[in-house]
Amino acid sequence: MATRGKRFAHVQTMRDAMTEQTSWSVIDTWANNTIEALQKISASAAQARSSIQGTSYRLSHAEETPVSTVDLLRQYQTLCHDIYCDAQLVRSVIMIRIPDHKEEDNLGVAVQMEVLKLIEGLEGKLLPSGEKSSSVGGVFCLRDYLATRATVEEKLLGSSNAGSEGKKGSKAPSLLLELREIDMDALLKVEFAATHLCAVLRGLVTSYTLNWKKLMQPRTGNDYMIS
Repeated sequence: MATRGKRFAHVQTMRDAMTEQTSWSVIDTWANNTIEALQKISASAAQARSSIQGTSYRLSHAEETPVSTVDLLRQYQTLCHDIYCDAQLVRSVIMIRIPDHKEEDNLGVAVQMEVLKLIEGLEGKLLPSGEKSSSVGGVFCLRDYLATRATVEEKLLGSSNAGSEGKKGSKAPSLLLELREIDMDALLKVEFAATHLCAVLRGLVTSYTLNWKKLMQPRTGNDYMIS
């Protein structure tokens, strides 16, 4: 059977590899760069949506997917990807410092659990996709947008299948209005999502910065080795 020291050696190796500097570099990046980048994306989405709102859609709008909207959604996706991966670093640094279970002296452990809950909430904002699972755009928002838009495009443009006459496009004016709303909704989701992520990141930055000592050493003594 492995000795207590040997068991703890595995944990200590992970702690040595992932120090507080590992998580702090993420927090520092969020505070100085990421939040500002999200604010810019939110503002760009709002401006683009306002421009579309004053545009009358024609059939030509169904013939090409708007490049500017796709680019903006892709920028947002890239940020979501980076935030999610960085959040795993912060989560790991905290989790490998959760001490052995005790009935007393658990204030620092409670702080660890609260910050981990904040990270879990952040992950939930990044990963959901689709109308039913999230009220804001998740990391897969571009795929959802393209799939939704393609459905209306096909209705407007029709389809041509080999060996058949194909299906003629619809001339229903409401379809053009629906296409415009799809473009506007995609931008609105990104605007709301980016704004909300800013608030979540501000909360995480604050909680981490004010409680970093408890996160790194949740017990007042040094006896928090694994039993």
